[in-house]
Amino acid sequence: MSAFFIFSLIILSLYNGIIAWYIWGWEQIKPEKESPKMGNEAKVVFLSVIVALKNESENITRLVDSLYSQNLSGKSFEVIFIDDHSTDNSYQQIEGCIQEKSNFKVARLAKNKAGKKEAIAYGIKLSCGNYIVTTDADCWHSKGWLSEIYHHFKTKSTDLLIGYVAMTGNVFFEQLQVLEFSSLTASSAGAAGCRSPIMCNGANLAYKKSLYNLSLKDLEFNIASGDDIFLLHAAKKYGKQISFLKGSNVPVITKAEKGLFRFFRQRIRWSGKSSSYKDKGTVFVAIIVALINCLLLFYGVQSIFGGWQEWVVLMLLKGVFDFVLLFKVSRYYKRIKTLVYFPTLMLIYPFYIVLTAAIGLIVSQSRWK
Repeated sequence: MSAFFIFSLIILSLYNGIIAWYIWGWEQIKPEKESPKMGNEAKVVFLSVIVALKNESENITRLVDSLYSQNLSGKSFEVIFIDDHSTDNSYQQIEGCIQEKSNFKVARLAKNKAGKKEAIAYGIKLSCGNYIVTTDADCWHSKGWLSEIYHHFKTKSTDLLIGYVAMTGNVFFEQLQVLEFSSLTASSAGAAGCRSPIMCNGANLAYKKSLYNLSLKDLEFNIASGDDIFLLHAAKKYGKQISFLKGSNVPVITKAEKGLFRFFRQRIRWSGKSSSYKDKGTVFVAIIVALINCLLLFYGVQSIFGGWQEWVVLMLLKGVFDFVLLFKVSRYYKRIKTLVYFPTLMLIYPFYIVLTAAIGLIVSQSRWK
């Protein structure tokens, strides 16, 4: 056994230790149980849902309908759409859709401002709520989504609440994305359950407005994406309470990307902000994930020319832990069928993750769309 292979096994052990910890963390998160009285009646909770959007005309009707169909009283929430200089008719569509919805409003971002973070900042400035909820314009939501978030804040002292985001798709390429995205959200949930969160998704995120105001200097406005992760890191920095919302109505649904170019552009944008991470726990996990995938890529290429046994050993040992975490989370959210694509994803994942990470560190991240 070579020294390099022993080193590889050490890195794999660290990686599998992290995944085992996340499996344990997932089990520690208790599902939300809504009481008849909706929690502490004396505690005031008003949700301001902020949706930053740009050129989303094809999604506007579905988005507005899903938010308007929430079973939470309109007296307990508002929805604010902020248009980031759309060149289609997104703004006009929203205006038409919300004419008779008194707790819905739309505004345009100022000409000297641009980007998702600036749009969210402006939406929060216009908001009346003491709690902020963010989601994306290409998403849709179950009727009980906001009521579960509302109930959580009524009964818990959470400062930042991470929700589950699920991807949907039909063809083979989209199904691979669905499963790959599930692995990210499963890791997010498990890490939060361990009280060491490393990821979240702005498509399903809620937090105290006071936390946002406290964290403004930490949000890296020069980087296009990361409105979610930098706020998470700030919450950790300031010792705030962070929780994962585990409930049947919680998942926010989004579509998989249609083509390779759009997929890689999205993933490169996500990975590009990692060089600005300051949270030590997140950086450590990112390094271990990068290392194990670089090693698997190396052994995968080497196996083409012989010596495939080492690659198979590493892949199987890693795959067992990955599968268990994915199985537990997928079973809870009734998405178990996607696991049929696990062997394929396991084979191609190291190739694509190393490529997107490398490009993401080089390409400018000054734009979100």
